[in-house]
Amino acid sequence: MSSSLIHRLVITAVTVATFGCATTEPPPDFRLDVAGDDVELTVSSTVVRTLLADALDEPLDCTGDLDPALRDFLERLDRSARARATLRGDDVTVTGRRHGSRLHLRAEGTDGGRLEATVPWSLGACLLGRGTTVDDALGRGHVPVEVRVVSADGGTLIARLE
Repeated sequence: MSSSLIHRLVITAVTVATFGCATTEPPPDFRLDVAGDDVELTVSSTVVRTLLADALDEPLDCTGDLDPALRDFLERLDRSARARATLRGDDVTVTGRRHGSRLHLRAEGTDGGRLEATVPWSLGACLLGRGTTVDDALGRGHVPVEVRVVSADGGTLIARLE
């Protein structure tokens, strides 16, 4: 991921967070740290819940077509609260580990870039067609939500929901 792409992501994130902060009472927590090619964005769950509640219907619509390989990957993770699965593509390998209500994902590209994410399992269940709510999708505050993207050239973008 190039540093110009990271900077564009930062501008987008700041715009979205500023809009959310301007429309939420009391003002929610928001933090953005930039050091060279490293960007860390932390947003309170209040901002995200407000934005999603305004944009999405409850319960979330979890219907739709799913790539068969991705469906198989998620079904293997759905078999147990302590499941592991791997999905291999031409340019990326995705490893998933489920620990109860948490889903840990790691995607490694052939270019050296990687993405690591910790999200509520309810997002995986939603992709399998099971309904969920915004609160469940955000982990109801019990499951940390974090996405870390490391580009092939070493730049890092971390997005965290607290």
